[in-house]
Amino acid sequence: MRITVHLEAPVLRHPLLFANYVRGALRSLVMVDEWMCRLGMLPPIYESGVRFRKEPQGKETFRDASVVLNRGHGDCAHLAPWRCAELRAKGEDARLRVKWSCPAWKRKRLFHVQVRRESGRIEDPSRRLGMR
Repeated sequence: MRITVHLEAPVLRHPLLFANYVRGALRSLVMVDEWMCRLGMLPPIYESGVRFRKEPQGKETFRDASVVLNRGHGDCAHLAPWRCAELRAKGEDARLRVKWSCPAWKRKRLFHVQVRRESGRIEDPSRRLGMR
């Protein structure tokens, strides 16, 4: 089953609405991915063979780890939730970190998702899996 959500202009233009949408979508992925990890449905992300691949310009999707595993690639919004979920399934209080930037010359909001480990250390699954 596929669920598609389309964001309309008011949400995309309002930074706070957009940020809350992204954070909510990412939290949902972590919950789903964590359960898949607990049920043994996923290999460890760094042993899975999955690689980083940037999404096409102007497109942002939120895919659970099983879809990413089947495709063989994902971007930061796919990989960081999987890694965070994997750590949480092992008992670590890991969380997502979203870095925002809004360069005026690009006229759009950009974000990058990483994992904040329980120790406070930042881990970047995208970089580790091939992002330059």
